[in-house]
Amino acid sequence: MVIFSRGEGSHRVEEGLRLVAAMLGMDQPTTVVFVDDGMGILREGALTDELMRDYLTTASDLTGLYALDASLDESEINPALDVTPVTADELAGMMGECKAVVTY
Repeated sequence: MVIFSRGEGSHRVEEGLRLVAAMLGMDQPTTVVFVDDGMGILREGALTDELMRDYLTTASDLTGLYALDASLDESEINPALDVTPVTADELAGMMGECKAVVTY
């Protein structure tokens, strides 16, 4: 899953986090990559909805999260989240290994 959209208040991001939680609940680990405006969701305090924070934290704890290095400012990332930087080439490779890719 690639998240491009802004964080709080974005129905697209909320739907993406719900899908991640559902997939994890069915023992289907997902790969979640944050790009451009989607990076905002990784800031500490970016999500005020407790359920959305739980979904994000759970995904981080169980599968880890990824962020496109060109979009990444590590000083803004919530230290409680497991975020691994990836290059555009690595992202392309990751997407090539997936059966399906969804974007939000």
